[in-house]
This record gives sequence, structure tokens and C-alpha cells, in this order.
Amino acid sequence: MLGDQEDARNAAQEVFRRVYKYLAGFRPDQDFGAWLYRITINVCRDQERKRGHKDQFTSFEMEQELGNFAERPSGEDIEAAAIHSQQRAMIVQALATLSKKERAAIVLRDLEGLTTAEVARVLGSSQATVRSQISTARAKIKQYRDRVLSRAR
Repeated sequence: MLGDQEDARNAAQEVFRRVYKYLAGFRPDQDFGAWLYRITINVCRDQERKRGHKDQFTSFEMEQELGNFAERPSGEDIEAAAIHSQQRAMIVQALATLSKKERAAIVLRDLEGLTTAEVARVLGSSQATVRSQISTARAKIKQYRDRVLSRAR
């Protein structure tokens, strides 16, 4: 969500702090996962405001340099690794073109595996809104991919 490893670490610490602070107010009839995701989304939004609305994602190459991909490909897998690297970089770049709401919806739904109902609860939206955001985000990602691939030819 934040696109920066250090910001993500700071956000994680803040999430734990807020969970501890507000745990007494958590009602047992609530969905704990949705409550936790909601806190996480709010913390990420707060962090973005603090850093001046920079919607900057780190590049795949930067992540690799930082050692965030422990497995190095063998000599036989170099081509597959190169393709995977290009695909991952394209996805990161495509996500950066989305609005914050679209990015949050698609990350929670497609990457985190939450149901549409859970995403709606976390984001404080209706299921119809979430479905619309996800549909729009997928279409934008596909358009971005098509543009990149047509330029490569």
C-alpha cells in the first residue's frame, strides 16, 4: 500500500500500537480481521498524508537490491526469472497508476484474498462500490499492460 519498505515497517509498528490502544473497545461480535485491516488502511492513509501525498512505489530492481527476494534463480531458470521480473515490475508500475481507493480495493481483494464483503467492510464502502473499483482497476491494469507490450514490439 505504501510502496516503501521503511514506511511499511513504521506503519506496522503504528498498527500494533493502535490495536493495543483500542483493543478494549473491540466488540466480540465484530469481525477481527476486518477491524485490523481497517486500522491498517487508516494508518497507511495517515502515513501518506505525513509524507506529502507521494504515491511512490519502489521499483522491482530496488526491492531486489535490498535483498527482498531471497531465492536467486539457477542458471536454468534465468529466462523464467527475467520474465517474472518484468511481469512484477509491470504490475507494480500499473498499481501506481490507480487511485488510492482502486489500489486499496484490488490489493485487498486480489493480493490479500479477502472477499468482496470483507473489502467493503474494511474500506467502509458498499460491496457494489468495491466491485466497481476492482473492475475499473483491472481494466486500467490491462490497458497499462497492453500499452507497455505494444511499445515493446
